[in-house]
Amino acid sequence: MDKIIFLIGVGGTGGLLAGKLAKFLSNNDNLVLIDGDKVEYKNVTRQPFQTHDVYNFKAESLAKKINSISRFKNCYSINKFLNKENSLFKIIKSFNNTFNNTFNNTFNKVIIISCVDNHKTRIFIEKSTDMFKDWLSEKDFSWIGYSKTSDVIYIDSANEDVYGDILINEFRSNIYNLKIEKETELKISEESCEELINDGVVQQFATNDQTSNLILKVLSNIDMYIKKKYHIKFCEFNSKIEKIKESIKNGKTPN
Repeated sequence: MDKIIFLIGVGGTGGLLAGKLAKFLSNNDNLVLIDGDKVEYKNVTRQPFQTHDVYNFKAESLAKKINSISRFKNCYSINKFLNKENSLFKIIKSFNNTFNNTFNNTFNKVIIISCVDNHKTRIFIEKSTDMFKDWLSEKDFSWIGYSKTSDVIYIDSANEDVYGDILINEFRSNIYNLKIEKETELKISEESCEELINDGVVQQFATNDQTSNLILKVLSNIDMYIKKKYHIKFCEFNSKIEKIKESIKNGKTPN
């Protein structure tokens, strides 16, 4: 028994993280990449894609690379945007059927990692995570001798310019007052960070790399984070981890 990771968003941060996970995961693990976006020429300079990937789905292109060039072969892709509160929940449930009651018999950890760049999708992911936890609790009959259901670990990352933060087992909407983007704003954000670079607001590749490295560090010692809440804040040269004792909405969140 081991873990299954659902990684949502495989652009700047998520794309870098996926490549690193392929070196870190064992073949008892499974990695599911979820993103409805397609590769554009402007993505090639900053994201883990080549020109022959252009016009193809990011998740599918990256999964094919991982399965073909690394020792890790259990990478799957879902070429969809999460545009409803239950979108992710339905995807996760489908894997329970695919792997024959996955969350009781196959995987002892389900890890949901959000690397999205807009709050609307982020809140949909939070809602689906709650739905999944509720659904899983209804299947927990370990108290009468059946297999224990999977532990669920939720990780959310956000960064811009040279700073950012990572939340572990805490929803961003519980910490910050999130401004939900309008449809016109979402269209801009879905085109990702290259548009911001063109406008002179630089979200550095190094910051995405720093974010992915911090998430990888969390995953390398994941047992210490089960059922505990942490907030990792970082800037260009420093990072700090704090245990969350209570949820207080304040301050500004990175995107």
